[in-house]
Amino acid sequence: MIKLKHILSGLLLLSLLAGSIVAQASPRSQGQVILLIVDNVNYDDFQRYGGANLRKVLEQGALGFMNTNSGGDYEDCGSYATLGAGNYAVCSPGGMYVKEQPKSASDGAATVPGSLVNRDLDNLVAVNEPLNRSVKVGLLGELLNHHGLKTAVIGSESSSLAAAALVARAALITMNRQGRTDYGRVDGSLLQPDPKQPSGLSTDYEALWAAYQEVEAQANFIVIQTGDTHRLDKSEQVSKEEAKQAKALIFKNMDVFLGRVLESLDQDSLLMVAVPFPSREDIAAGKKLTPVVAYGPSVSGGVLSSATTKRDGLITNTDLAAEVAHFFNLKPDLALIGHRLVYKRYQEPLPQMEQIERQAVFNYRHRAQIISAFVCLVVVLLVLYGVAASSCPHNLVYLKPLLLAGMILPTVLLVLPLFKPWNITAFAGIALLLTVGVGWAAIFTQDTIKTVCISLLLSAALIVGDTVAGNPLMKASMLGYDPIVGARFYGIGNEYMGFLLGATLMGTAALLEKYRLDRQPARLVSMVILITVFLTLALPSLGTNVGGAMAAFFGFGTFLVLVFKGRITKKDLAWLGLGLVVFLFFLFMADGRRSPEKQSHIGQFSSLMRQQGISAWLQVAKRKLMMNYRLIKYSIWTRMLVAMAVVLTAVFRWPVRLIEPIQDRYAYLYYAVVAGMVSTVAALIFNDSGVVAAATCILPVGITVLIAADIRL
Repeated sequence: MIKLKHILSGLLLLSLLAGSIVAQASPRSQGQVILLIVDNVNYDDFQRYGGANLRKVLEQGALGFMNTNSGGDYEDCGSYATLGAGNYAVCSPGGMYVKEQPKSASDGAATVPGSLVNRDLDNLVAVNEPLNRSVKVGLLGELLNHHGLKTAVIGSESSSLAAAALVARAALITMNRQGRTDYGRVDGSLLQPDPKQPSGLSTDYEALWAAYQEVEAQANFIVIQTGDTHRLDKSEQVSKEEAKQAKALIFKNMDVFLGRVLESLDQDSLLMVAVPFPSREDIAAGKKLTPVVAYGPSVSGGVLSSATTKRDGLITNTDLAAEVAHFFNLKPDLALIGHRLVYKRYQEPLPQMEQIERQAVFNYRHRAQIISAFVCLVVVLLVLYGVAASSCPHNLVYLKPLLLAGMILPTVLLVLPLFKPWNITAFAGIALLLTVGVGWAAIFTQDTIKTVCISLLLSAALIVGDTVAGNPLMKASMLGYDPIVGARFYGIGNEYMGFLLGATLMGTAALLEKYRLDRQPARLVSMVILITVFLTLALPSLGTNVGGAMAAFFGFGTFLVLVFKGRITKKDLAWLGLGLVVFLFFLFMADGRRSPEKQSHIGQFSSLMRQQGISAWLQVAKRKLMMNYRLIKYSIWTRMLVAMAVVLTAVFRWPVRLIEPIQDRYAYLYYAVVAGMVSTVAALIFNDSGVVAAATCILPVGITVLIAADIRL
């Protein structure tokens, strides 16, 4: 019995010890995160002006570009607020100002700088409330403080030694939800007069180093604002030569300080060098992605990525807060939408960065012009068709190659990145050659149904294949998603989602018509093609486009019901609606149970729903409605959607009624037209940029009808 008591006592003691070890391991008790801010510069500046210490960080660290968007207007204070919230936040007019609260003697750290408190916290919180997302200003600092970890910010970005109010955008990163940063020194004592700088001031790096030494032993997360590049960017009437000389001196002085910081890092620390906002010159040139570098013993040299973007070399400013939380083993709040950084080995990351920026900037600068030209071309062709159909229908045959070329343009834009045409002359030339080639082939094709079948099914196959391969073409396509705009980073974007729906329906119908398949083989072929495309859109590991999956469910379901039964009833539509609800339930549950790093936005929304209930759904619904309203009102895609709707109304009803011969002779094609209309309406309703998806969906539907109608004239 005595032995048993000893054994039980020993087990109890071991369990207590194990529990204390676990408690000490979470949160992390050692190591620091140092965030060095060098604002308003780019990788070219790093390479051109950087000294030995910065080059060491670039060569041994992991490099990435950071999307710098915020929850409102594109301005620097909003980007800083976003960094601290881990969600797309906005900044109030006074949100950049802080006040100091000196340490008292009872704190036992008289030499440590006092805390900083945001001077406009109430307004800062108020301006973020209408954003229809769960933004918690100061969330990163709150998470750290909740687990006993301290924050600090040092460095002045002021343009005056005698500033009446302390400006510290960087404090938006470190503050908690009460607006408080534990330690801070951001006043004029960190500055010195400097006639060699256009602003007349420069950072006193000896004073900054002294401030760093004061907070180093106290704070776990330290943000250092170097300040000089910010002042240079804000200086007016500075020549390019003066700016180069000033920047060279800034980087020279900063590099000495950086070397000291590197020497102070222990084996458990992480250094991040970040540019929260681009310079005015870079913004004008479309270079809105900014450098971010991670450096430390646990960081493998190469490029950065995250589950937010799922793209090598690209992260968002919401990811930095998630990385800090992950470093300290903190469970992130669901309002923190970013993900921890992933370090991927690359032998030469800088050329990779150059390629990412070149392609992204080209698409960002020319996207509006090229899409406008594309939409205008389609609208002109539709107007010409309407005029010809009403006055001289025998001339419609001459429009067939042009219509086919217009329909295939999205496919041309998808394959263009293979040629790397990152200047407008090469882009326009290659696009014209490919489009003319398609139209030229159509002139010599007597079998129009076969031409439509090959063109659209090949287009659908390219989109599906590209998605399975990780979207290498769509990521770089002019109709793909823009990493600078940042609306989507992976999966199938709404432009190609809509086109995929329409192309799949009309291509499948053309295939059935071409080979005159009996009903049973037609059912099998249709189901295989449509289910493959539907799963590509819906699966979180592939297309991850929920709105597209919903539109496909209704559109493809309508087509299959018509193929099976020859008609569709209200009861069939009700069953389709019920099936969609069941599918979505399992989709959200399945993705929501995956780890945060593997989740798509489907799973993230599922997790948010479990925490916040119906309010999360209402936020998303309101945000989607507002986005659709703006796009319908201002987007050029609305013109194409309206033009196609007008032409198809004439085709179906008055005055042309070209649909009747198609309905009589080509039943499958007619079924696809009806299903395409359903898909278009569903895409418009279920997507936050529904007008875009609807316009690209109706494009192959409408043009196929016009080409097929031409057969009977």
